[in-house]
Amino acid sequence: MSQRTRTSKIITTVAAIAAVGGAVIGGVVVYDRLSTDEVAVQSEPEISTAAAEIRTLSVDYESTGLLVFKPSIVVAAPDSGTVTRVVEAGTLLSNGDVIAVVDDVPVVWLGGEVPAWRTMKVGDTGVDVAQLESSLDSLGFNSDANVTIDDEYTTATALMVESWQEAAGAPMTGRIELGAVVFGGERSRVAGVAVVIGSTVAQDAVLVSLGTDSRVATFDVASVDAVTLAAGDSVSVRLPDRSVVDATVDSIARSVDTWTITTTFGQVDLPVLDIVDVNLEWERATVTDQLTIPSSALLRLDDGTYVVDIVIADLIERRPVELGPWVGTRVAVTAGLSEGDVVIVL
Repeated sequence: MSQRTRTSKIITTVAAIAAVGGAVIGGVVVYDRLSTDEVAVQSEPEISTAAAEIRTLSVDYESTGLLVFKPSIVVAAPDSGTVTRVVEAGTLLSNGDVIAVVDDVPVVWLGGEVPAWRTMKVGDTGVDVAQLESSLDSLGFNSDANVTIDDEYTTATALMVESWQEAAGAPMTGRIELGAVVFGGERSRVAGVAVVIGSTVAQDAVLVSLGTDSRVATFDVASVDAVTLAAGDSVSVRLPDRSVVDATVDSIARSVDTWTITTTFGQVDLPVLDIVDVNLEWERATVTDQLTIPSSALLRLDDGTYVVDIVIADLIERRPVELGPWVGTRVAVTAGLSEGDVVIVL
């Protein structure tokens, strides 16, 4: 808010005063503030006024971000090498789909709720083995029914794995190395892709993130603005077609200069595109039910204090004021004025 000193004139006698809020005071005698010994007469000056009013003043905030599918797990590179294939963001995966290929090693999505956590081989038992056998059976690699779908990794299981590896273009080892398959369960939507074809990655580097069909919007917000938000707050998200949908602040990741705000949505219609540019919008009241005046009514004195010129009957009175927050073109007044007082504004 610019601060300036209005030093040119002070009105001491008023012949007529028009209505409040843009009134015109005519036929006045004007004295130069810098020299009270000299008198200059001005004919018919136009003077605007405004009333001191009780208002709630709000600040509107806005930030740009992305609407994405909510990630829940990440898929890592099974070994170091060059990415020769990677799925596109937004893809809905199904049993047997290749997520990425690093050198000649594919990473494949299979059905199953329990994440892959080890290398699976002959002699192993567990839920992960049962998920593997069930997935390969549904893909048609147990046509002779040689494998009993249970939690035991048998020699027959290894032969079925070899057949699948040959079809998938993977080394035929009969073992499932850790990282070669991802049991995604309901997390079948590619929420984001962290690499591009041709990039070189280290072992365990993130390739893609997987999630469900739920959507979130993420925004990097300057910390000075983000402090006005908290988890659970209601905000608005403006979509590319300019429509606005309601959202809720789900999480806030804080750093020094910017905070990452993640919002979630209720039952609203969202664009079907995988990644969408959106705007986050919210409003915060910084002055609530306080006396306010236009900031252009203020006169700043040399000592840094402020005064206003008040119209009282046919006279002008200069009065010191104490100020609260400045919001836009208005400022809160904490002392010196009453509701309805008429001040001169520029």
